[in-house]
Amino acid sequence: MIYIFILLLFIIISFLNGYFGPFLDNIKGNFIHSKSVSILIPARNEVNRISKCIDSLIIQDYPNFKIIVLDDESEDGTFEFLKNKYYYKIQLERGRKRPMGWLGKSWACQQLSVMSDSDILIFTDADNWYKKDAISKSVAYMEKFQLDMLSAFPQNVTTTFSENTFTPIVDRILYSLLPLWLTYKSNRTSLAAANGQWICIKKEVYQNIGGHSELRKTNVEDIALARKLKLEGFKILTLSAMNIIYVRMYNNFSEVFKGFSKNMYQMLGGNISALIFNLLLFWSPIFGLLFSNFETRISILILLIFWKLILQMKYNINIIYSIIFYPSILIFMTATAFISIFKEKKEFSWR
Repeated sequence: MIYIFILLLFIIISFLNGYFGPFLDNIKGNFIHSKSVSILIPARNEVNRISKCIDSLIIQDYPNFKIIVLDDESEDGTFEFLKNKYYYKIQLERGRKRPMGWLGKSWACQQLSVMSDSDILIFTDADNWYKKDAISKSVAYMEKFQLDMLSAFPQNVTTTFSENTFTPIVDRILYSLLPLWLTYKSNRTSLAAANGQWICIKKEVYQNIGGHSELRKTNVEDIALARKLKLEGFKILTLSAMNIIYVRMYNNFSEVFKGFSKNMYQMLGGNISALIFNLLLFWSPIFGLLFSNFETRISILILLIFWKLILQMKYNINIIYSIIFYPSILIFMTATAFISIFKEKKEFSWR
């Protein structure tokens, strides 16, 4: 029965998130939009990807925003490319050498933050692209719910076999384990979540908590930021940006493995007990199929398909890959989780 209960839990949370959870695309109403906004983009060796990002940002319909790009010691001509193509459209800066005790992305974000005088800072990545109302809808959510920080998970665009199989893991974990409204309604830091691909935060709040200087030694600065804000009583919300913000995170298995080996530990709870507990939850359908009687196996298979169908309908997570390669996905999750424990204790660059 425990296997049935766990699958029902996944189904209920996925259903609640998919049909009642916060979506960036769902915000309605008229909003003042009087706050100034800075879009802050750290860019390291992004010459082949950043155009799609900038092109979709410069046409945003928000009335008062600017784009600041920090070239983080790129070696592929990113700075020169941006200077030539977007000279009058963005504020382009060269990053300074990373000091001891800082990880790369936190240092880049910290530099960007002091270059802005806007009311709201939006940290995003050079490999994202956006519909023209991404800023407007984000600020509208902040206004409506009086948020100090909003974070969004983009829609993953996948092409190769490795991407289709493994990249949606973050969506499976997020949308199946965490009722997203609890990131807003609950004060528990264990229910804090964020995604560095789109973080909108009031500058005064950001400065109040010490900015990225307080997060300089963590590989997962986005989750650490959300936990710190919640711990100090600020209002946050994490939501889905399906159909508004897009990203192609990785291009091959090597990139997928490297990326998840950096942050799987934090995605699954950030401590050993939570990691093992959450891994066992996801492994439980396999245990049930191996060790249960025939009737229970049929029930597990039906519920597994139903769970994956919800994820496909609401989050475009391919059901065929999700079911056929589920054991491979679990092995991948487990391997990257334990590798990321080791990396959590070491200092790595952000790329």
